[in-house]
Amino acid sequence: MARGKLLAKRAYDPPHKDDGLRILVDRLWPRGISKDAMKLAVWAKEIAPSNELRKWYHRDLEQFPEFRNRYRAQLALQGEKLGELRMLINGKRRHC
Repeated sequence: MARGKLLAKRAYDPPHKDDGLRILVDRLWPRGISKDAMKLAVWAKEIAPSNELRKWYHRDLEQFPEFRNRYRAQLALQGEKLGELRMLINGKRRHC
């Protein structure tokens, strides 16, 4: 994977040798998958949408603009964690 390129995959998609740095951004661990099988660098659950926000949105595409605004507000409160993740992505840190 080229540096600076971000790809999103489902947690249930198997790891591929070209995936690069694998980061899970979800508060819930995917059922039926071991941590070893995921081949993750980090599980960044702190920056995933809150359970309340996730339940409010629940795939209602008409609500996506409001979901995006609310999620960005939540991310704004996670500056330290986002900074750690940026450092990890840029190769300046091994694990968050």
